[in-house]
Amino acid sequence: MKKIDSLLSPICEAIKETNSKSKQAVFNMYLSNILEAKSYYTWEQITDYINNKTKTELAQKTYINMTERAKKRQKCTGQKDLKKSTNMIEKKIDED
Repeated sequence: MKKIDSLLSPICEAIKETNSKSKQAVFNMYLSNILEAKSYYTWEQITDYINNKTKTELAQKTYINMTERAKKRQKCTGQKDLKKSTNMIEKKIDED
């Protein structure tokens, strides 16, 4: 079992940095870390860890919602990339 520090500390550091646009942007970037942490820890533990390390007081539901949005975004992005690849292949075939 991985320690919560190894999974969530990069997220906390990114949240604390001033150049990240929002917590949602950080969750989008580190979705795999969050999902892996969720396989070992409860949302309460994840929420407490992030809130303590970033000195914030967001609700557990907020973190769950951001994770769900990140999953949806990743799914949509994957579909767009697939469509773009298909279009590029079709254009290449047409050129040949």
